[in-house]
Amino acid sequence: MNFPLSEKKLEKDVLKKDKREAKHIGPIGIGEKALYLNSFYIDRMYYIPIEAIERVYKRVAMSKGGFSGKGIFASLSYLVVEYDREGKGLSHSKGMEGG
Repeated sequence: MNFPLSEKKLEKDVLKKDKREAKHIGPIGIGEKALYLNSFYIDRMYYIPIEAIERVYKRVAMSKGGFSGKGIFASLSYLVVEYDREGKGLSHSKGMEGG
């Protein structure tokens, strides 16, 4: 079962075929028709049609541990997807480590 995050939706048969053929990168999937994102526990549960996506980029944040001197200093990477919901975006972090 897939749930659209966008106001635009795909038909079930198109969605099923596209998700099956999508390239899997960690918990997300990139298809010809949509970008598939995960919930907290289930990979590729939500989707945003490609035509609704305005911008996709990676953002890196730093953990507090390194600045306080009490903990581990680490970087956290996020995938940010901006889509058709009036300038609102979605940040997504699970499994997006690396360059």
